[in-house]
Amino acid sequence: WLKQLAQNLLQDACCFAQLDPPSMPEGDKVLLKSSQGEIFEVEPEVACMSTLVRNMVDDSGTDEEIPLPNVKTAILSKVIDYCKYHKDSPPEEIQKPLKST
Repeated sequence: WLKQLAQNLLQDACCFAQLDPPSMPEGDKVLLKSSQGEIFEVEPEVACMSTLVRNMVDDSGTDEEIPLPNVKTAILSKVIDYCKYHKDSPPEEIQKPLKST
């Protein structure tokens, strides 16, 4: 279920390998803020696996934290772990529609 949640939350996680992160100075981090106020420092390559976050970085840059008001701290933490794990090896695309059992 975590894989499905991460892909839904991050929207196009299966396509991230084809996208280059926005050009940013070396050592810069993207700040993601959960709905509970927790802030996570994340590498741009990881954060920009999310189309939503990538668009926000492209539009506004990384000078400010990126609010994710619909994502609780525990879920955001797990999604970031998932993305870090898959940063260099993209997951397989989930077949749609999902088959029911």
